[in-house]
Amino acid sequence: MKNNQDFTQGKILLPLLRFAVTMFYLSFFHGDLLSQIFARDPDIIAASAQYLKAYAIDCLLTCFVLSVFFNE
Repeated sequence: MKNNQDFTQGKILLPLLRFAVTMFYLSFFHGDLLSQIFARDPDIIAASAQYLKAYAIDCLLTCFVLSVFFNE
């Protein structure tokens, strides 16, 4: 029962939410910078930045899905 109390008190949820929001921000607004780490071709960078915008929403949703899963 202690794990559920820690989770609901934010000891686990808040860091998870902070990481999710950070990844959302980086993926959605700066996907091109993340893509430049792995590629130099402008077409690939543009395509992967567009993909990361769609992936950014998943970062937030995963945080909430995991919070429900681990809270039960």
